[in-house]
This record gives sequence, structure tokens and C-alpha cells, in this order.
Amino acid sequence: MEVYGNSYALVMEDFGGVSLRDYAHNQALLVIEVLEIALQITNILHDLHHHRVIHKDIKPANILIHPKSKQIKLIDFSISSLLPKETQEIKNPNGLEGTLAYLAPEQTGRMNRGIDYRADFYALGVTLFTTDIYPPQWAINY
Repeated sequence: MEVYGNSYALVMEDFGGVSLRDYAHNQALLVIEVLEIALQITNILHDLHHHRVIHKDIKPANILIHPKSKQIKLIDFSISSLLPKETQEIKNPNGLEGTLAYLAPEQTGRMNRGIDYRADFYALGVTLFTTDIYPPQWAINY
């Protein structure tokens, strides 16, 4: 984290990753691959949340994966928040932040709930649910 003007900038090395959106678009992932990706992302979110950082824009375009090593990195912290504790501040519905398809209901401002770390896990769930897997989810026998 570095100071840039009146705010902070997070500078990361280019590790040769591609977005999960592009990676999954070019090939259907096996269920085990999606689970391995999910485990890495949940570990990253655990570390962020431990430091009271909420990303607030988890989506396939903000998740980078190295095609060979399968290492995951999270990018685009432009709307992330540092929370002193779980907040009960209600958001204004006219000021949406994030990508609508991945927003937790409380991020829309249409619920009487504050935003906390659970919003990131909601968005991760949507991300994983919409990731192309093979065999397709509807074809898996439970």
C-alpha cells in the first residue's frame, strides 16, 4: 500500500495472470478446479477481513488466475472499505458501488442492513455459481 495523492494505491507485480472471467470463458472448468479456486479466494478474503478490509466488488473480472500455477490474486480495491467493526450504516440506494449482478442485497440500499464482510462472500457465491464448469451444474447427480 502506497500513498498516492490524497488516497492510497495498491501496487502489485504482474504475475502473468488472466481474469477468471476470461480463463473460465476459454475452457469449462472441472468441479475440482472451481473448488480449488474457491478455497484460494476464501483464504484471501479471510486475510482481508482479518485486517478489516471489505473488497465490495468480488466478480470474475477482479480475480486473476495464473494459467499454469493456478495462483489466485484479487484486484481492483477501488471501492473497498476499512471498517473498524461490523457496521450498521445503511447505504443510499441512489449511490450503488460495485457490479449489480454480484452485489449482496444490503449493498443495494434496499434492505435495512449494513454492509460487512458477508457481502464479499455473497459475491463470491454468485461468482462461483456463474462460472462455467464441466460437467454442467444441472447434469451433476446429487
